[in-house]
Amino acid sequence: MFGTVAGGDGPQVWIIDHTGGQILDGIGSRDAMVSPDQHWLVYRKFYPRNSEWPSEEYLLYDLTKDKATNRLPSEVPQEPNPPGRQIYPVTSGHVPFNNIAPEIERVHEFVSESFFWSADSKFVAFADRFLGTTSIVFVAVGEKSLTTYSHALVADEILCGGQPVSPQSIAGLTLHRLEFGPSQVAIPDVSVYFGHQGIPGRVHTSCNSPLRLHATKLRQAQIEVHKRLGK
Repeated sequence: MFGTVAGGDGPQVWIIDHTGGQILDGIGSRDAMVSPDQHWLVYRKFYPRNSEWPSEEYLLYDLTKDKATNRLPSEVPQEPNPPGRQIYPVTSGHVPFNNIAPEIERVHEFVSESFFWSADSKFVAFADRFLGTTSIVFVAVGEKSLTTYSHALVADEILCGGQPVSPQSIAGLTLHRLEFGPSQVAIPDVSVYFGHQGIPGRVHTSCNSPLRLHATKLRQAQIEVHKRLGK
């Protein structure tokens, strides 16, 4: 069940027992999306809208597991992790970052209209901006393993109005559509459509020529290390 946290500051997801109606778990989130087979819930970690320099963390919750199983051990017991495994930025053991205070230039920014699932629920993709670079992030999903890939965009591979966008224009692009190719291969190709952001949360100018991203362009994402608050 999808709702709103107290004060209206973002969405809340409740996991409900469909036989008895009990609330099994609650997740503060943004842009949460269930996979087509209803096995997985992908979401952005919740943060208050008035947060200073919030850095995105993207997590995956297993809807077939209970509350306890979906919570990885925290490095600080009094600071519990958000539920699920972190799929990006990549961390050791997919454990979520805990109480980080990133430098402003090291902030991750979500630049997608939403998350995009493959029809077979084996892959999820989205776009993220980090250190001035926009990347397509592509995650191979599994119960025992998660592998995150990324592709950093370059200006001459994106066409808007028949012309390559300038390097400066990439910073204004938002991913608003993504189509997966045939799923019989290990990693499917994708067609990616971008637009220029206008009103917040709404793309007002679309680039009608898709970027066809082949699996050979994807690189496995490396573990990212953040300092703890005050360290």
